Amino acid sequence: MSEKHQQGTEPTTGVARLSLTDNDLAIISLGPPGERVVTITRERMASLRKILEQLASSPPKGVVVQGSGEHMFTAGADISLIQEVSDPEIGAALAREGQEVFDLLAKLDCTTVAVISGACVGGGCELALACDYRVISKSSGSLIGLPETKLGIIPGFGG
Repeated sequence: MSEKHQQGTEPTTGVARLSLTDNDLAIISLGPPGERVVTITRERMASLRKILEQLASSPPKGVVVQGSGEHMFTAGADISLIQEVSDPEIGAALAREGQEVFDLLAKLDCTTVAVISGACVGGGCELALACDYRVISKSSGSLIGLPETKLGIIPGFGG
């Protein structure tokens, strides 16, 4: 099974990448191999939106969403984005943007699977919940959850 990279030829940190296999399976990598901490930034969310819009216009047989490797799915939203929210309107707009992107994933006309290994928390958990199925590795570092709720923050992307 060979892969054809669709978005960018170089593994780029900070953006999601799309690969298509010979048997019409789309693989969305949230980060390149070795990216230690995959956070959901505006840049990564914009690249994910672009990929999902492309897949919606020409659905593959299935979509796999994965992190950057064995120890990282995604650590959720970039904390610096949250710290920039100084007004409820800004917070609502960011939440709406995340919900729109994850709705694109949820509404794809094919089976979607989140392949989780390592941290899958916060916005990453919400991303996984937008998939039809979730598979998590037995690795001791694999975990899934919404830790922001312990800080009194409501999951904003649909979780």
